Amino acid sequence: KFMELSRREIEKLIKRDKKIYEKVYLEYCTTIVMYIDAFIKNREDAKDMAADIFINLPELLKNSYKSYKGSFKKWLMGLVRNKIRDYSKQARLNDMNFDDEIENNNFKYEDNKFKIEELKSILNDEEYKIVVLLYIEDFKLKEVAKMTNQSLYDARLLKKSAFDKIKKYYKEFYIN
Repeated sequence: KFMELSRREIEKLIKRDKKIYEKVYLEYCTTIVMYIDAFIKNREDAKDMAADIFINLPELLKNSYKSYKGSFKKWLMGLVRNKIRDYSKQARLNDMNFDDEIENNNFKYEDNKFKIEELKSILNDEEYKIVVLLYIEDFKLKEVAKMTNQSLYDARLLKKSAFDKIKKYYKEFYIN
């Protein structure tokens, strides 16, 4: 069973009180590393992610912890789960070969009027990634923007540009 922190201890932690900081670190760190590693299967990255959480813990507490929403432990493990999710999404994006992903998901039917090869031929790489992530991988635009290191505005522009090109292409080659 993990210790719970009092409001006073949380205030001390926000102020980076060394004693309470070490107490929290010793209590939770090993478990957090093991928990992360169980999901991502990479011990070094798990240690780095846990370290990042603990380095930023006082600021995170100050900015997002609300005691009335639940316990410190629950809040901390929520941070850990979010960190794992972000890591997994980024890893998936980095490892993604869009052609293989499309093949695996059976999006290459011969009877499709609008084939993936056609999509690739009319869109630039950034537009293609946006369309695939949004409509094949089912990410939200905000997530896609983050994964592709773009502002939400730029991602929205790329999406619009891609759809304009797709509409124009569709009208030219299929509607006559």
